[in-house]
Amino acid sequence: MAKFALLIGVSRHGTGFNTLPGAVKDVEAMQRVLQNPDLGFDEVEILQNPEPLSMQAALEALFRDKARQSDDLVLLYFSGYCIRDYSNKLYFATNSTSKNPQRELIKSTVVPAGFIQDVMNDSRATQQVVILDCCFIQAAVNVVAAQARISDDVARQLGGNNRTIFLSSVTQSFFQNKGNDLSTYTRYLVEGLEGAADLDGDRQIAVDELHEYVSRKAEATAANIEPVILSTHNSRILLVPISEIHSRREELQIHQASRAIFAPILQHRSIRLLLGVSLTTLVTLVGATYILQRQQLLQLPFGESLVAAPRDYNQTAQTRLDHSKTVWSLATTQDGQTLVSSSGDTTIRIWHLPSGRPLRTLSGHTAAVWSVAIAPDGKSLVSGSGDKTIKVWNLETGELIRTMNGSQDTVWAVSISQDGNTLLSADGNNTIKVWNLQSGELLRSFAAETPRLRTIALSPDGQTLASGGQGQDINIWDVNTGKLIRTLAAHKSKIITVAISPDGQTLISGSNDETVEVWNIHTGKLVRTLHGHTDHVNSVAISADGQFLVSGAEDREVKLWSLRTGQLLHTFQGHPEDVYSVAISPDDQTIISGDKEGQIKFWR
Repeated sequence: MAKFALLIGVSRHGTGFNTLPGAVKDVEAMQRVLQNPDLGFDEVEILQNPEPLSMQAALEALFRDKARQSDDLVLLYFSGYCIRDYSNKLYFATNSTSKNPQRELIKSTVVPAGFIQDVMNDSRATQQVVILDCCFIQAAVNVVAAQARISDDVARQLGGNNRTIFLSSVTQSFFQNKGNDLSTYTRYLVEGLEGAADLDGDRQIAVDELHEYVSRKAEATAANIEPVILSTHNSRILLVPISEIHSRREELQIHQASRAIFAPILQHRSIRLLLGVSLTTLVTLVGATYILQRQQLLQLPFGESLVAAPRDYNQTAQTRLDHSKTVWSLATTQDGQTLVSSSGDTTIRIWHLPSGRPLRTLSGHTAAVWSVAIAPDGKSLVSGSGDKTIKVWNLETGELIRTMNGSQDTVWAVSISQDGNTLLSADGNNTIKVWNLQSGELLRSFAAETPRLRTIALSPDGQTLASGGQGQDINIWDVNTGKLIRTLAAHKSKIITVAISPDGQTLISGSNDETVEVWNIHTGKLVRTLHGHTDHVNSVAISADGQFLVSGAEDREVKLWSLRTGQLLHTFQGHPEDVYSVAISPDDQTIISGDKEGQIKFWR
């Protein structure tokens, strides 16, 4: 088995195209990380500003001549313009790419995507990885191409049975990202390959981990990129050994920051694509393939009676699309009049819940706002962000009351006690902090002992805290002492969300293993497991009367359950993207859900 990489960067062009100086710097950065002897590449070739024929020759040599065995691995990286004509055919720019006086693309100066697909299809290598850090533009004008069909075009014109394709998104700020500096997308790729993408600490980097790392880092820093991975359901690919990378990562002191980037993977993850010691078959084209068959009704234990839903909800939901990125958190006031949403677009929005009417937007954070919590009196709002701060707002006026700067990493979750005096926060430094909400004073902090801490829930009496993260366990803590009371172990993958019932007796957890679990928080006994979602469960919420449970997942569905019996009462479908946040109004009359596209739906 051998491994070969070809890195192409094109910054200079002919008539009609702006220069992209950063493209050659992208290639140099990728060359530096891939030429690390520990990664095991037999050859890393770079092409900077090639002519069309020399670029085609290098591509053909990579896939046909160098890859001689079926288990060989070939990696193609391209940074520069990808041009789409009126028939949606894709072309890759070279140093002579030009337009004629009529501003039409001169096709003899570009390399067609069809040529690249042909040589990849002819290759003996069954492990092919393509990484595109491209500026996609329309052929006739120098503007960024519409994003709607780019992923589909790339999948159709470059996809195949033996390859995985990474590509950066298209934004109006792309030209800035591809200016004189290293592009944001490639910078995060390099960080990940240097070891930061080992999210689960197993001393191996998975392809989905690499993509997740880049996506989470972009979201946490509010970068204007939305990375995409296109692959299929094939078996596993192993790209690089990881043992030496970890020591280097520690030397660079980047592991603490990287461990904060572990939120739910954006695509369905039934396959582990490991970048490690041995090489098997690669994955191919992932895109947005979702399981079509969904279990609609959970089997109940013998003798359990059916439970009616609190009301007959409509399947057609009122929809708001005011956030430009993922809606990460939702919270309602106890009087049911106000809804708060937070997003990766760095804003917090306040809504009149009965009507769905927007009231105001709160700006002040400089990175994604991962979590919001409302004080019981409905007067104060707390938010935690990727900018490492906690902010306290006047919910009625939108005025910023104070900023708390004690966290050393992303603040993933915040929770307020029922007496309104205590605030708890969880950050990417795996630390739980206890604050005086009224004064902003840090009262105490303790290590969570949860790998890559992500979610917390506080009991109504403010004495007990549940936490979950990258590991498969849920930890229960004594808030006053920081002592670990017990550990609950049942999930088969990372814990993304936890919630505690209003009576303080029941704990709910949602996981990447596609299940929701119901626990007795005092005994640690697993009461039941709810099956029905077909992808990662990202958010759970419990009704004010403790009778009902709502869950949202990456299968784009919202489900309503009886908390007493586990019966599935409703499935709400209509989100165009993964659901990342859910809430239920105090009167049980409205279920609210937020998704990756920025949509908020009100199910009534």
